[in-house]
Amino acid sequence: MKKGIMSSFILLGVLLSGCGSQKEELYSSSNPVYITVWTYYNGDQLSLFKY
Repeated sequence: MKKGIMSSFILLGVLLSGCGSQKEELYSSSNPVYITVWTYYNGDQLSLFKY
């Protein structure tokens, strides 16, 4: 049982280590990330989000 769990973690680590080799910048001024905030606020509460 313990060998199976340990093997699973090792396999997961090996598989995920390949994801870190990307050379493209994920967050930069030429590749911005846009976040949209949806709210249910109105009135005075909504005015706080507009600035």
